[in-house]
Amino acid sequence: MLNYIEIKLVDEHATIPSKGSEHAVGYDMTCINVNHTQKYIEYDTGVAMAIPLGYVGLLLPRSSVTKMDLMLKNSVGVIDPDYRGTIRFRYYQTTDSDETYNFGDKVGQIVFVPILTLDGFKIVGDLSETVRGIGGFGSTGV
Repeated sequence: MLNYIEIKLVDEHATIPSKGSEHAVGYDMTCINVNHTQKYIEYDTGVAMAIPLGYVGLLLPRSSVTKMDLMLKNSVGVIDPDYRGTIRFRYYQTTDSDETYNFGDKVGQIVFVPILTLDGFKIVGDLSETVRGIGGFGSTGV
């Protein structure tokens, strides 16, 4: 079981990621720098971390994003165990609204998930049958 992750606060304003409640899964991350471009708004947290082998950090928006016209640019960010840069969130602004996150705001969350590492893939002639079969995109109901 993973008890802690080593982090480095690379800016004096960076804060340790924190959970919003006792049973929260994600750790909220706070903005220390905002970079507006024509294609996205990038929020730097000033936090770098050493995610252990066998785990991945998934960057997700917080529910507060529903109050703004922002979408996480890559839907879910993947922080690999060998990345050592600061954690940054890139959002796409969906309207001309001026409402965005600012310095000191919680801009997203990171969730740590164990991953399965494979030796590779095995090509087979047929896959096992299931009730669902090849049905996708709403095939199991709306």
